[in-house]
Amino acid sequence: MTVTAVTPPTDLGHREPRTDRATPRALAHAPVGDHGLAEAALAWQHLRPRGDAAAQLMDSLGRGAAAAAHLPIAYTDDDLVATRLVRVLTGLTWAVVAGGPYRSWVGVPRHDYHRVGRALTGTWRRYRRDFTGDPADPVDTAAATALWRMALLLRGDAATGQTFSLRIAVPFAAAMLCRAAHDLGVTAVTEQGLRGRRTVMICSSADLRRLLAVTAS
Repeated sequence: MTVTAVTPPTDLGHREPRTDRATPRALAHAPVGDHGLAEAALAWQHLRPRGDAAAQLMDSLGRGAAAAAHLPIAYTDDDLVATRLVRVLTGLTWAVVAGGPYRSWVGVPRHDYHRVGRALTGTWRRYRRDFTGDPADPVDTAAATALWRMALLLRGDAATGQTFSLRIAVPFAAAMLCRAAHDLGVTAVTEQGLRGRRTVMICSSADLRRLLAVTAS
């Protein structure tokens, strides 16, 4: 199948092939379970088109039948992130991966684009309420596991170090991940950065191993 689409952004950066990919591969191929859309919503919020890419996408949406058959909902330089996003979108839409090595995009059929966006927006709001609400509310460890599975995969090289950090500009995401970590018996902290970005960190190697154990299976 030939897929055409708007051009991906050029600021993703080039990464050399990673030598230790066993754990990221396990994360990408872990069972989806009941909270796959939580993973999809986090990835979409983090990787969705922005800036010039978003403007180009809107232009493509306005060109009617002459436009691309598939439209990108996420750009990534990691094939395992793209693979996982396609898997967790199964049941909502027929997503595809296109692009070259280290610069891929995940696209959905043009006629599904707005429906998928609405579904992921609603999903994100639901989990945001669940993970930024009263700490006394019941714990859903399966949902917490799903959020952290995608967070670890978004970093990609989490398995190669003794600590973990992920810079994320998505509103509420850092607080959600900290609450989810707490629900899994792990301590996560955040650090405020520039332009609204926060860094979510796991500073204990034991906590990181625990997270990897529950999310990669």
